[in-house]
Amino acid sequence: MSYDSLRMLEEARSHVYGGIYPAMPVYLMRLSDITGHGPTVMLVVQNFLIFLGLAIILRFLAAPWWFAVMVMALILSMPVVVGPMLVVWKDVTTTAPMLMALVLIYWARRHPSSPRAPAAKWCSMLLLIVASLVRFNAVTATAVIAVYWVLSFYSGRSRLKQVAIFLLALAAMAACNKVVNGYSFPRFQKLAGNDLAYGIMNYDLVGISKWSGTPLVPVAPASDPLFPKATITDISRIYNSLGALHIQAANEALGNPVKLAAPGYSNNDIAHAWIDAILRYPAAYLRYRRDLFEEIIGAKPTPTFEPTHYGKIDDNNLGMKFTDRAITGQVLTYIENASTVTLGKPWPYLLLSIGCTAIMLGLRTIPGHLRALGGVAFCAAIMYIVPFFAMTGTGEVRYVYPTLILGSVPILVLLLGWRSRAGIAQ
Repeated sequence: MSYDSLRMLEEARSHVYGGIYPAMPVYLMRLSDITGHGPTVMLVVQNFLIFLGLAIILRFLAAPWWFAVMVMALILSMPVVVGPMLVVWKDVTTTAPMLMALVLIYWARRHPSSPRAPAAKWCSMLLLIVASLVRFNAVTATAVIAVYWVLSFYSGRSRLKQVAIFLLALAAMAACNKVVNGYSFPRFQKLAGNDLAYGIMNYDLVGISKWSGTPLVPVAPASDPLFPKATITDISRIYNSLGALHIQAANEALGNPVKLAAPGYSNNDIAHAWIDAILRYPAAYLRYRRDLFEEIIGAKPTPTFEPTHYGKIDDNNLGMKFTDRAITGQVLTYIENASTVTLGKPWPYLLLSIGCTAIMLGLRTIPGHLRALGGVAFCAAIMYIVPFFAMTGTGEVRYVYPTLILGSVPILVLLLGWRSRAGIAQ
């Protein structure tokens, strides 16, 4: 359990704070905590739903049982998959409902006359809403699956009506986000606002400074535009391609030579300085964002940063203690060692998904409904990770977890989709 998951448990047992952390995961933790084993229940349930979703997809593809077991074992053996699944992280929590929504939509589309189809239809939409509430950025992926939902259940409607229904679905996600992540329950008190974007902008300015050679931090307050900037030498000393947390840690370790926040500055000051810096140094901005994104997909020769390496439960007053077992140490060592080799990084699997999707979409031996399933899963996977190029402040590999899970669907469809055409699948 990291800082994020411990804070989630603390809020679940007291009251919700809001701010940069969405409230929905806290309510899910509160629900699982009713059993008296909150984090354990949440970890087991979200991991179970991931493998349940994959198992059902393999069932759709009529995979032999031995092949399904092999696929499950192979996926679990991927360091960049098993790492996030060992921790109570929102990355896994948001993936589970997205995957299960995809499964329900496909099943209901194939069984429109079933009395359970209406329940599958609305449960899938509820799961998409839940996924969009767990992580603020998940809406780019849930929107893709929402398109699939509309085309599956309203195929007989005009294109204009389909667009209207899709917009209503997005509005429902936005409204639920406004209420659930904006107020505490059951007291219905307004939560603290989310200013994470401004924090990301502030560290973007460090990156732009590094690659432009022009110091842009600290941000000057509007009332004092001549506020002294840090030297480019000090900025270079604290710069790290892993982003905010590592930049901050390096700065503190060196005695804070760079004052990242000037007295009297505001979020508006940061936003104006950020926009101005991008307009003046677009190449430096893109260079820093690429540097950070390469860390997320493991495209650097250095070891991939997987926070699971810590393998502990942070100090806390919640009674949560880490029990060191031999198998735990072996798994963590495996993840850490794998982070230095190609197969232990995300990017080869992303390329495999892209290649398999391209082949799958072009094969007429695979039925259209399965190509649609694989295509939607791939588009959702890509739309989840692409915004991280511009919207994340840290280069943690766990962010790519939803993309890897959703991106595995077209690979499975390519491997087994022909069986349905051959009359093997029901």
